[in-house]
Amino acid sequence: MMNTTRNQHIFQQTKVNPEKVIIYSEHLAAEYHNATKGFNIENKPRAGRNGESKRITWRSLPYNRLKVNSDAAFHRKTGTAVSAVVIRDWQGKIITGTTSTFRTTLALAAEAQAYKEALILIKNLQIANCIIETDCLHLVQAIKARMPLAEADAIIRDILQLLDKTPNVGATWTPREGNKLAYQQAAMAAGNELRRQWTVNPPIPVKNTIKTEAGFAILQHNQYIRNQVNEVSVSTNHQGFQIKEGLPGRVETETRDRQEDEGEERFRPTALQRPTNDTSDKPLFYYSSCTQLSVFINSSPTYS
Repeated sequence: MMNTTRNQHIFQQTKVNPEKVIIYSEHLAAEYHNATKGFNIENKPRAGRNGESKRITWRSLPYNRLKVNSDAAFHRKTGTAVSAVVIRDWQGKIITGTTSTFRTTLALAAEAQAYKEALILIKNLQIANCIIETDCLHLVQAIKARMPLAEADAIIRDILQLLDKTPNVGATWTPREGNKLAYQQAAMAAGNELRRQWTVNPPIPVKNTIKTEAGFAILQHNQYIRNQVNEVSVSTNHQGFQIKEGLPGRVETETRDRQEDEGEERFRPTALQRPTNDTSDKPLFYYSSCTQLSVFINSSPTYS
């Protein structure tokens, strides 16, 4: 309608009614708000630094570290919650995992309990060097700031005590797409769709997620190796270029120093070139080609 009014004003010289345009604009804004009210921001494609769409997935760690993902499914009406913990190596292979059911009244408390279950599992297995990853940002911020939240005060205090006993365990946050396997386990366990031996014989949806994320983990590892090789190659080439560029200057300096030394030798008086008569009363210093300081004479010398 706004385009029609604009065209009529330009080509047919009709008058524009401002109140009518404003009312129509507010109507369009209300329709847009109602249409996007239930839109989930997590479904928006994420963009990288160059503006290109970036896929969010589970990311592996180096060889000597394991990653532990935790998540929870919470049913507010019944107060039932299920925690899920999964431990994987750098290749995305499952080391072990566990699920547990408990009751709570808050979603944050459920997430904190899942994190606590992950710490207990790590301590029981004596895993010294790992990172626990969750998609609950408020929980990670509270743990790193060491400030318990009112919704899960007791659980977070227990988490902080367990972390003091395991200093090599870190906490990090990831979007829901990067915590897909733990989320999938918690949701299936809440619906009684996950068997006890799921780590040995996982259901088809879980198996597909494991294969997909393991494939991405291998690609990420190969890319990391290529980047390391390229950095070493660039550094070596840069050093070689510096050495190559420095050679002519160094040779020129050495040649110039050698020429200056030869010039000094050329103009130094030898014993055969000493003056035979000198009427000056000042003391004279004579240098020979073999010694630095040979004679100190206070009067005019005579030679035979």
